[in-house]
Amino acid sequence: MSSTKLLRTQFTISVLLASAIAASGGCSQSSVEKRLEDLEARNKQLEAEIKTLKQSRAVPAKSVIPGELISLGGAPTKGSPQATVVMVEYADFECPACRSFFSRTLAQIDKEYVAPGKLLLAFRHLPLNIHPHALRAGEAAACAARQTKFWEMHDALFADSAPLTDEGLIARAKRLGMDLTAFNACLKGVGTISVRQDASQARELGISSTPTFLLGQNQADGNIKVMQRLSGAAPFASFKRAIDSVLTSR
Repeated sequence: MSSTKLLRTQFTISVLLASAIAASGGCSQSSVEKRLEDLEARNKQLEAEIKTLKQSRAVPAKSVIPGELISLGGAPTKGSPQATVVMVEYADFECPACRSFFSRTLAQIDKEYVAPGKLLLAFRHLPLNIHPHALRAGEAAACAARQTKFWEMHDALFADSAPLTDEGLIARAKRLGMDLTAFNACLKGVGTISVRQDASQARELGISSTPTFLLGQNQADGNIKVMQRLSGAAPFASFKRAIDSVLTSR
């Protein structure tokens, strides 16, 4: 039985049990209805998470690689601007597959490619509608970037298990030593602009799932000539093959 079918079966059983309880007078009708609402909400959440995790298999995306050059304008970057290869990640801070990439793969890419100056890493926001806190978390990262703390906030959002509520985001900003007055003011609307611009660019490129990675050659004018596109949280070996392929294609 598939995971989705199993969830639906469990949900149906829960409905029948709740109905039986109501019929026996074990609890009030209102409490049963509240329980059913909670179960339905949880069922929808689990199905959304399963859909996201199914997208985490790291295989070359079937969609066409952008033929035109893409710009890094406005994107936070990490590494040497003179690196010959650039990897742009489109991610969502509430995405399980994005968190998996961060915790299992990114550190080794950083060590073997970013730190030695071979790879420039760039980040683009793509908050998905199925994740209720993703947009707000992206705004927090964008606001942190205005205080040159993007990568610190990036790491805190993925590594810290605290909720992505406003309170949780402000707590992270405080730990990072940010100007909280400026941070809070930015959260009132300024941070939304760059997040929505990134999401709009993603749609233009046909990117709709996270994480998605565009790998390409760094051009003299600062644009990127995209050569490969990967989707999902891959083991380091998969990224190594892709990065090395672009490095040796010059």
